[in-house]
Amino acid sequence: MVDRGVAGEVVPTDPRRAAEVHTALRQRGFRVLHVGRSISVEAPRRAWEATFGVSFTPHTKTVQKEIDRQRTYMRADPGSVRVPIDLQDLIAEVAIVEPPELH
Repeated sequence: MVDRGVAGEVVPTDPRRAAEVHTALRQRGFRVLHVGRSISVEAPRRAWEATFGVSFTPHTKTVQKEIDRQRTYMRADPGSVRVPIDLQDLIAEVAIVEPPELH
C-alpha cells in the first residue's frame, strides 16, 4: 500500500501560539496545509506514529457509491492519539481525518 499521507487537524492550546505549533509540526515531518482556528496538516503515517503514538489499521470504504469505487486507507485508532509531553503546552487536541465519501 502506498503511503499517500494522513491528514489531520491540530488544535493549539492558544490560537496566538499557532506559529509555534506550525514550526514544531514541520520539524517533525508534517506539511502544514492551513492555519486557522485549527491547523490542517498532512504527514506520512510514520510521522503520526512517532509524534502522536497513533496506531493504524488498514480499512476499506466505498468513496463513490454510484460506481462502487472502493479505497483502502490506514484508519487511525482514535484512542491511541497522545500529545507528547514536549507539545502539551502547544497542542490541545488532535484529530485524524478519514477520506471523504462522494455521493
